[in-house]
Amino acid sequence: MDEARAYDSLNDGNRAAAAIWSALTDLAPNISQVVQIDTPQDRTHADILAFLSEISAPFHVQAKKLSRNNRKLEIKHFEDWLRTGVPTVLMWRDNETRKIYWADMLRFLFRTGGTKDRKTATVNEQHDMHELDVTDEASKAKFVSRIRALCEWWPDRNTRWRVEIPQSLVDVCADPDVLLYLPVSLQLVDLLDVYMGCRQSRFELSRKVLQAARNGVDSPYAASIELIRQCGLPERDRDLLRRVEECFRGWRDRIPRDRKKFTKETLWAFDKLQSLFGYQQSGDLWVPEFRARNTYPISRLINLLPEKAFIEPLRRVLEQDTDLNALLYASWCLGNLNLNRPATDELWREVRTLRIESLRSRTDRIGEKWTLVDRQLRYTEAQLGSGEGQQEFERKLTDDTVGQFEAAYNFAYYSGDRHLIRDRFERRLDEGYRTDMNVRTILALDYNHLQKFLKVDDRAWRTLRPQSWRP
Repeated sequence: MDEARAYDSLNDGNRAAAAIWSALTDLAPNISQVVQIDTPQDRTHADILAFLSEISAPFHVQAKKLSRNNRKLEIKHFEDWLRTGVPTVLMWRDNETRKIYWADMLRFLFRTGGTKDRKTATVNEQHDMHELDVTDEASKAKFVSRIRALCEWWPDRNTRWRVEIPQSLVDVCADPDVLLYLPVSLQLVDLLDVYMGCRQSRFELSRKVLQAARNGVDSPYAASIELIRQCGLPERDRDLLRRVEECFRGWRDRIPRDRKKFTKETLWAFDKLQSLFGYQQSGDLWVPEFRARNTYPISRLINLLPEKAFIEPLRRVLEQDTDLNALLYASWCLGNLNLNRPATDELWREVRTLRIESLRSRTDRIGEKWTLVDRQLRYTEAQLGSGEGQQEFERKLTDDTVGQFEAAYNFAYYSGDRHLIRDRFERRLDEGYRTDMNVRTILALDYNHLQKFLKVDDRAWRTLRPQSWRP
């Protein structure tokens, strides 16, 4: 009986692997070759070798029949996969429904905490697995796009992974700049952890590495000095300096030349999101002036994350912070979440309560510019679908003094760049972005005021005081 059961299990496994092989061949011309591996008992633990056509890059596939036991994987296999220099994709076939599923191994590791301190890990069907339907263009595009990203950014080498980022930020690893950065971050955290004798938490070390890394894009040496100083280690330790610089340099050399600017912006935004998700009290979230050039890289990463994860940390900032820019960014973030009703109905009511009750109790600590936050919260309330909030905002804009203030506010937000102002407003009015759906009339009124204002001297907006906006 045991032999018969074992034979049936092997036969089921072979059928699953054959179906997965067939599905991969159906992805031509995106995938050029699909080869079954006869002896998978090596360090790759793979059943199939395939090649992505566009960049001529190989990747491995471990193919299994879908079952609870087959979703439970050995950590030592993950460690072997991470050392091969070629990405491995985990795939299953449900032999009853004939559906095929795949999992992004790196995203799974980031979500569950890496490879340390455990022997096995179980892939979650809901959180980690995606269906590959070769008859559906969107399903195929999602699979091929992720395989391409993994092939382009797979780490050359790494021994043990222990991810020190908030659980809510796991989907940020879908960004290619973050994906390329994480291996060097892990190497440096391990290195510094040994040198410092565990005097700081690994999360604190990972934040220091991230803050220094933006300099590493231009100068690995400068980034190394900065990081060593931040950790309170001796700069004269040449061996430490050499090892840190080697890590930064190896990472910097893998960044395509045309992506260096984007990489710096992405790492800056990644650091701000970590600050937000770790926020506990006023001062935890430091951000520069509230300007479009700074909100753009943050919005790119926001779009990768589950929107509901933002609500609680943003609420904490708006309830207690006294820094003008932190409050402006938090309000702006809230208005840019892709939420549907009834979530938005509940949220805009909460925004109104925060504005009327919580914000007003801190005006003396925020300073005279607290009215800028009041304005942004009113706009956020309108964005989230408050009909009353929309009408109030529109009514205010019929007052020329308020219209001047609003024009100055937008002029400052776009850093006085007249071309950018025209481009952004005209595109937003023409294309109807999701976050503008409830504020199109406000945008049109704002643009009318701006067009008048743009004919005035650039310095005119500086003469308008926040009191021009009357709460």
